[in-house]
Amino acid sequence: MQDLTNYEKRGYLYGGFRLFHLKDSSMERIDWHFHDFHKMILFLSGHAAYCVEGKHYNLLPGDIVLVPQGCIHRPEIEEKLPYERIGMIFGKRYLSQ
Repeated sequence: MQDLTNYEKRGYLYGGFRLFHLKDSSMERIDWHFHDFHKMILFLSGHAAYCVEGKHYNLLPGDIVLVPQGCIHRPEIEEKLPYERIGMIFGKRYLSQ
């Protein structure tokens, strides 16, 4: 795992699990960051890519992105199109239950 001191920790998780559906019409650029939880994104529509630990993935509807806890990542979203996805975040302890 990389040294995380140069990156921002984003997001929060109260409890062990959270499921959400988002459709954003415009988003500001999200810089490289990490979480202290695991994240899974099901890409539904728009024009987006995900960069995880230096690897770039262009997304098609139906693609799933898995981002383990502590991995440096960022989405790249085409600003003119809505970015729709279903997300799930879950903590390490949730998986062990």
